[in-house]
Amino acid sequence: MNTLISEFVNYLKTEKKASANTLSSYTRDIKQFFDYISTNSLDMIKITKTNIITYMLYMQKSGRAASSVSRSLASVRAFYNYLMIKDFVATNPAYDLEA
Repeated sequence: MNTLISEFVNYLKTEKKASANTLSSYTRDIKQFFDYISTNSLDMIKITKTNIITYMLYMQKSGRAASSVSRSLASVRAFYNYLMIKDFVATNPAYDLEA
């Protein structure tokens, strides 16, 4: 899992020219998302829109600011776009979700 996250961050850095702050935020967001996935025995490849909505609600109930929830959703969306490019998934479950 950490290898895939590292490859994603490298992709953001080299292909998308993301800033250091964006790289740090997205890395933290994706790691937190995968902690949630692991805790709930979910499969990264089989994540659904409902799973992501549930994660966002979990974040809100945990006291996260709306801006943090929104950025986390953007991070998850970007990660699943990357997984689509690498043919790990066929669709992005976060594609049309709004925070």
